[in-house]
Amino acid sequence: MRMELIIASFMIILNCIPSMSVAGIGDILINEIELNPEGDDSGNEWIEIYNPGSEDVILTEYYLMNGGNQKFELSGLVKANGFKVVTFPSQFLDNENEIVSLFNADDVLIDKTPAKTDKPDWGSGDSKTWSRYPDGSDIWEFREGTAGKINKPEVIVNNDPIASFTMSPTSAKAGETITTDASNSKDPDGDNITYEWDWGDGSPKTSGITGTHAYSKAMYYTIRLTVEDELGLEDVTTKRIRIEASSADNNDDDSSDDLMMGCGAVILIVFAIFILVYLFRKKKTTVVTQSPVSEMKKKKKKKKRKKS
Repeated sequence: MRMELIIASFMIILNCIPSMSVAGIGDILINEIELNPEGDDSGNEWIEIYNPGSEDVILTEYYLMNGGNQKFELSGLVKANGFKVVTFPSQFLDNENEIVSLFNADDVLIDKTPAKTDKPDWGSGDSKTWSRYPDGSDIWEFREGTAGKINKPEVIVNNDPIASFTMSPTSAKAGETITTDASNSKDPDGDNITYEWDWGDGSPKTSGITGTHAYSKAMYYTIRLTVEDELGLEDVTTKRIRIEASSADNNDDDSSDDLMMGCGAVILIVFAIFILVYLFRKKKTTVVTQSPVSEMKKKKKKKKRKKS
């Protein structure tokens, strides 16, 4: 009876202790690596170990091996469904083509990373790392580091591109070629951008960082530049240009003006002749119609004189 009580008490104590196990193959894995940290590599390089299982894992006699076959002993434990960040006191990881392997206490390889590179020209001193996304998957992404935390989807902030262009000349005659240049356009995120030119005269749109065009008619036109980044964001800017008549058009206009003036002069002369003829005929008619009346008046005056 006393022995049974001792065994029962022992079992109760065991149940109160968090469960732990020595990891088997695939129980834990390398989840994130910082090859090229800010500042010096010594003391700043690190590796994140992930335990996707339901039990804590003791790391005693586990070790890491880099591409140069240097060994780094591990200690402590990785909590169930948790992370452990291992920081190296001295430089342990290369920036180029680094492969890191994880071994258990029996010298069995349980995880190995692909060859990864974090070159200085990718942003020396930044906080980007190679990490599995999602945690524990076979997909590795180069992204902002999340040491000891869940690798969440990276939020991509995309800013609108900025459209800007110059043109030469700023005014022209019909038939003359103008040149536009959108070199001053830019994308704040460094994305590649495309360029589309709308010349405002109904002609087909063109593409390219520069453009050339000639207008056939004299009037004002609006040139429209649309720039678009890799994610589809756009920006638009416009400029107005005055197109004047060409020299040939001016000569044709002068000839037309001369012809109109000549026609106008002929019309005025004909009209003046018509007025003069009209006045002359009216005067002659008046003289003819008034002559008999004058003769009758003269005869009446004579009769009156005779009676007196």
